[in-house]
Amino acid sequence: MTQHGLLWAQDHTVAMDYGHFYLQHRVAGDELDDEIYDDLDLSDLISRANDSDGIAWEAGTLAVLSPHQANFEMPFRVELLDSEPAGDLDDWEEAFETYLEWENGGLTYISPAAGSADFPVPPGAYHVMITGRGFVARGWPGSATPGDSWRLQLWPGDPPAPVPARRLRDWRYSITVDADAGGEPICVVRGGVAHQVAGIQYASPAQGGRRLYQLDVRTPAGASVQARLSGPNAGQAGRWELQAWQAQ
Repeated sequence: MTQHGLLWAQDHTVAMDYGHFYLQHRVAGDELDDEIYDDLDLSDLISRANDSDGIAWEAGTLAVLSPHQANFEMPFRVELLDSEPAGDLDDWEEAFETYLEWENGGLTYISPAAGSADFPVPPGAYHVMITGRGFVARGWPGSATPGDSWRLQLWPGDPPAPVPARRLRDWRYSITVDADAGGEPICVVRGGVAHQVAGIQYASPAQGGRRLYQLDVRTPAGASVQARLSGPNAGQAGRWELQAWQAQ
């Protein structure tokens, strides 16, 4: 089925390493290294992304942080649309928006030490939506091919002021835990998929009507995630809020 408003789409399998990737507009045939490193301190750009919403822009280069440290077989789709797409953020765990404009060349995906991929997006002014899903852990995901995928959507835009690069959805906060009336976890929910609770440790005594828990969660793919959550005390049904986690 053709998506309403979709003018063009291209799919690549790309490699991502060091927990981030770049999007850059450049003229075909230009030397990639010269164009990036002559005009921009990439370490500073990544520091700015870390200190803000996980996204930063400067000198024709957009940096986007990923929850995963690496994925060497990462599906990456670029879509060019004639108008703003219908919202489907509930289907994605990470989401960013920004504004890009360039006068010549196309758009290139880059990740450190992992290569690049060119997308022949025509020059112009665009609103941009960047979304990702399929994450299993923040940091090392336990595999070099953890299964996350990303999508880049562009549609025409000419705002009176630049749209700030900002995060719309954060996978860190897309995980919740349902607890029963006894305060025990009964289900871990992420992106509408139920996850099995494999083990529980109480991490702190009750304080302020809440308690910190440490929870082992087994994902549908079979990986184990250790989550630290703040949740209700015994006798309180409700949902817990994720604080931190790591792959096991």
